[in-house]
Amino acid sequence: MSNYEDIAKTISGQQNIVDVSVTPPFPPLHQPFTWLNDSIKSDPNAQFAEDVAIVAMGARTISEILQMQQIDQCAIDGGSTDVNPLLSISDINALTGLLVHSLKNLAVAAEERIDRLYFATTEGAKA
Repeated sequence: MSNYEDIAKTISGQQNIVDVSVTPPFPPLHQPFTWLNDSIKSDPNAQFAEDVAIVAMGARTISEILQMQQIDQCAIDGGSTDVNPLLSISDINALTGLLVHSLKNLAVAAEERIDRLYFATTEGAKA
């Protein structure tokens, strides 16, 4: 058998590269944090809801920090001398960019989920 045939079989799933039946002698030391319990951890809708919640909490935190900065800046502009700016211009730009990028990615994920749901329902209606 040639290398190309081996590669083709590997790609098509006919040949296992790694034996997954062998379990490690001990569990991993770190498990990623999740809000989901074991009964719903593998549900794609629950995973998406968790992603939405995490992004929303992060967006709220960034918005609160930017709001505090704006309040401090208004006090400074009003002549207050006992207030120091919380963030520099580059900090504000970085946080704003993170906020915009996170919300954009969440919107893309939601659009993809809607498309999958729409495709699943239209395919089901055709059958």
